[in-house]
Amino acid sequence: MPQPPDAVALPPYSGPDTDCLKCGATGASAQHRPARGPVVLPWNPEVLVDGPRPERIARRCRDCGYQWDEAPLDAAAKDLGAVAETGGGA
Repeated sequence: MPQPPDAVALPPYSGPDTDCLKCGATGASAQHRPARGPVVLPWNPEVLVDGPRPERIARRCRDCGYQWDEAPLDAAAKDLGAVAETGGGA
């Protein structure tokens, strides 16, 4: 699935022993989430609930529950492949 434009805005994967930005605790769970399109209300497709999301690693602090997204390890390789396929780049 093509990546939404904000895919490059995600921070890189920080590993299993990352520190939570909110409480400072060390350690967060990680779960792969595939890219998806926008989410709308089933009974009213004019109402946008959430915009498109890139492929990502969903992180969750083990202590306070704060959640954030990070880019998967292969995100840079996919971005370079997309540039090569479209003929972009330097």
